[in-house]
Amino acid sequence: MSWKEIEWGRLYRLTVAVAIYYIWNERNNRIFKMKCRSPQAITRMVIQEIHVQASGMTKLVGYLRRFNFYPGGV
Repeated sequence: MSWKEIEWGRLYRLTVAVAIYYIWNERNNRIFKMKCRSPQAITRMVIQEIHVQASGMTKLVGYLRRFNFYPGGV
């Protein structure tokens, strides 16, 4: 396995973990607090969290810059 594949794997696992967390959080908010956010708001939070978490991983910062997908208008 190459280093590139390992870094993509880290980014993939991070993305899945963050998405699951925010979806589960939204589920709990809807059930227990009767609060509801739009899918766009949840997507924005997921993307922001991925950027925050990955910014601490120096090798992943380059991948995030190449994606150039920071949510400005989501």
